[in-house]
Amino acid sequence: MLKPGGRLLLFDIVFPSGTNNLQCEIDEWINAVKTMADARLAEEAIIHVKNEFSTYDWIMEGMIRRSGLQIDTAEYGKGFQATYICTKR
Repeated sequence: MLKPGGRLLLFDIVFPSGTNNLQCEIDEWINAVKTMADARLAEEAIIHVKNEFSTYDWIMEGMIRRSGLQIDTAEYGKGFQATYICTKR
């Protein structure tokens, strides 16, 4: 719970809806996980994408707004890492 004017920092894996080659980018991400970590973590990433209804940007942003928060900044980085700074209205 936030008081009006309170701020929330949210950092999560969020997939961009506006990309043309999302499946290719996901495959590259999983291969990078396998290279940087190990096969077990890469398998968990595959399960996350296929079975856990991974969050797309339009879903995350809608949930934030419906929660009564204003998105002040939204940054989407490499590896599908998204950072949101939000303020309670």
